[in-house]
Amino acid sequence: MKIDLTYARSPLYVRQTVALAFGIPLGQEFTWHILRDRICGLPASALPKSITFTGWNQMSMIIREESENLSAFLRELRRYHPHIDVWITILDGD
Repeated sequence: MKIDLTYARSPLYVRQTVALAFGIPLGQEFTWHILRDRICGLPASALPKSITFTGWNQMSMIIREESENLSAFLRELRRYHPHIDVWITILDGD
């Protein structure tokens, strides 16, 4: 799974992008607590084997606190599902 955060300019954009990547429909409130409960509670068979993030550097410069929240979410995800590999692309060749 690839999650592109290149155009993230708000915390809501980041949370909605993550939710959509995991198949959670929009139209509801999204907090990291809600996403953690919804995503970490999924069975391993419903989750990707790896997640690659692009645009993380840009996002973290613009909304630093949200990048820290996303990092905390990913730590929780790995705690529940240690089989998932998480990659952050620093320089994207596209």
